[in-house]
Amino acid sequence: MAAGPAGLAAGITQRVEHSRAVRRHVDRVIELNDRHDVAYHVRARWHFEVATLGFVARAALRLVYGGMPDASPEEAEADFERVSTGSARTRPGCGPPW
Repeated sequence: MAAGPAGLAAGITQRVEHSRAVRRHVDRVIELNDRHDVAYHVRARWHFEVATLGFVARAALRLVYGGMPDASPEEAEADFERVSTGSARTRPGCGPPW
């Protein structure tokens, strides 16, 4: 998950690689624990950021880096909804002590 913050200060090539790594890792976390709210939040943010890239940025990414994995605002909304309704929350040790 540290790939996300590191990507913000990196060059474009590194940002693309970090973005792909974040997606890979968050999908793996959800595969292992489908009730991990932080993972759903991170994946929702990833979907939103990639889905809202402009046409020129998408074309450049496709041409130079082979594009990005598919993303959509609908997938971002579904993941945010899952977190906000509490259906993904079970992080032992991270909630209230009672």
